[in-house]
Amino acid sequence: VYLGEDCLLASNINIKSCDGHSIYQDGIVINNSQSVNIGKNVWIAQDVNILKGVEIGDNSIVGINSLVTSNKYPSNVILGGIPAKIIKKNIHWGKESTK
Repeated sequence: VYLGEDCLLASNINIKSCDGHSIYQDGIVINNSQSVNIGKNVWIAQDVNILKGVEIGDNSIVGINSLVTSNKYPSNVILGGIPAKIIKKNIHWGKESTK
């Protein structure tokens, strides 16, 4: 699992690079571990689950209660839902409080 610089993480986040137990088909493991790469300045909201094989680009946001399954997501997007999908593009966010 790689987490870029300056990320903002809420509570109860799960990031998993493996399934926890092997699954075999004809004696061969079919659910190998995969890396998770989270870019710089990514905001991950509360109760998010990120699974193996995920890449999240820089300056992105993952919305509350999202399930991010294996996929590569570009920079500057908002992800949300179960499974997560891009719901906004070309965004930028800052750590200052809203008024």
